[in-house]
Amino acid sequence: MLSNRSGLIETEDAEVYILDSSVVIKWFSAEDEPYLKEALLLRRGFLEQRWCLAIPDLVLYEVANVLHIKTPLTVRDVENALASLELMGLEVIFPELSLLCRAVFFAEEWGLSVYDAVFVALAEGTGFPLITADAECLRKLEGHRLPENLQVYLLQDLGLTESIL
Repeated sequence: MLSNRSGLIETEDAEVYILDSSVVIKWFSAEDEPYLKEALLLRRGFLEQRWCLAIPDLVLYEVANVLHIKTPLTVRDVENALASLELMGLEVIFPELSLLCRAVFFAEEWGLSVYDAVFVALAEGTGFPLITADAECLRKLEGHRLPENLQVYLLQDLGLTESIL
């Protein structure tokens, strides 16, 4: 269903969370970005090895596009931002066809874009919770019968504070 550069995700008893692009892009956002503090605390917990963070490769394309199109960053700045994601050591997952097909099914069933549905399908396929800052995506899931192992959380509802780190 999926692969990453190192084979299987090695958790060593650490919790694993799937992040969508709406969370990762906040790491490169302006100080007035909503829920920036929570996104940075999530990243800090990862860097302190409190949990493992995984992303589908789609995040890299979406982050590059947003930084290029919607910010005043130079090409070199965008390149540096992408390099920092690589150096951070996030688990980058390369979805296989079966996961993409599941994403198309979820997109049709729940009115999501296929892009958003990839994150949902990845969370469902791995059993790892998905963390998003996209309240609209979560709203589209409400009222539907979701797979039992699918957990989706809003970044802003996680209760991340300095005191828990």
